[in-house]
Amino acid sequence: MENQFGSQWSLHHFAHFHIENLEKSSYIIEAGGSFQISGTIKNNDEIEATTYLIIKLANAENQHGVIAIDTDRDFSDGEKEALRIVDVPALGEKDFCVQIELPNDIDRQTLDMQIELWSPARMAWQKRSKDTIALFYRSNWGNGIDIIKAEDLITTVFISYTWLSDVHVKWVNKLAQELARRQIKAILDQNDLKLGQSITKFMERGMKFPICLCVCSDVYTQKANDESNVGGVGYEITILSNKIFKGRSRETVIPIIKDNPEKLLPDFFGSAKYINMDTEKWEGKPLTELATTILHLSKLNRDDITQNTILN
Repeated sequence: MENQFGSQWSLHHFAHFHIENLEKSSYIIEAGGSFQISGTIKNNDEIEATTYLIIKLANAENQHGVIAIDTDRDFSDGEKEALRIVDVPALGEKDFCVQIELPNDIDRQTLDMQIELWSPARMAWQKRSKDTIALFYRSNWGNGIDIIKAEDLITTVFISYTWLSDVHVKWVNKLAQELARRQIKAILDQNDLKLGQSITKFMERGMKFPICLCVCSDVYTQKANDESNVGGVGYEITILSNKIFKGRSRETVIPIIKDNPEKLLPDFFGSAKYINMDTEKWEGKPLTELATTILHLSKLNRDDITQNTILN
C-alpha cells in the first residue's frame, strides 16, 4: 500500500500510534452547536514521538465522498497546532480532546467519523517533500453523530440530578441525547452551563421550564430530604416546592428512578408515580413512556403551563 502523498514505503511500517478510549460528548447535535471528541493516543514505539491528529465527518449516503467537516481543512493554523500531539511517551500514551463546531446551515443528516494520525510534517505537506510524510493510523468510518435542526424539537425540559459518579453523569447525558432523538431538548448543567456562569442562576432558570425531570438516585433523595442542604439539589427542590405551592401543576415535575436500589423518592414527591430507569432495558418501554408523557404535557394546556411558570 502507498500513502496518498507518494511515499513508496508501506503504511504498516509507520504504525507507531493508535487511538484508544474514543468518546464523544454528544451524538445528537443541533446545527450550529458543538461537541467534543476525546480519547487516548498510544505510542507503540520505543522512543518519545509526536503525531498530528485529523478528524473527518462525512455522510455515508454518498460513500463518504463529500467531507462535511475536516479539521485539517477547516481549522485555523492555531487550531491545527493544538492537534499536534507532542511528546507522547515511549510505549506510553497521551489524552486529547477536540471541540468541533457545526455550522448553522448544515443539513439534517447522519455523519460518520474517521480519525487519522499523521507525522507532524502533514501540517505543512505542501512545502515539504511528500516522502517525508507518513500515515500512522486511520480508523474505519463509523461512530458518528446525528445532526438535527432547532425546528425538529417540539419542547424543552430541564433535568435536575446530582453528580453521583462519572457513570451516573454519563447516563444522564445519554438520557438527554435519547430525548433529543425524540424531539425533546433537554437542558442540563454538563452541556448548557458555561464557564463563568452563575450556577444558582442556571438552576433558577431551569426550574422555570414548563417541564422538569428529577433523576432520583439514592444520593439525590438524601440531599433533597436534608433540610440543611441549601445548595444544589436542595435548592432546586426548594424552588420547585415554592412554585407548586403557588399553583404550578405537580404533574410537570417527573421523578425518574436511577441508581436507587430502594426506589425512595424525595419527600417532596409524596406518593407520586415515577418512571423506573434502574434497569438495563430503560431505553425500551421506560424511555418511551417518559417521552410520551413529556410530549403529552407539552401539548396539553401548553399555554396554561407556560403562563403559570412565568407568573410564578
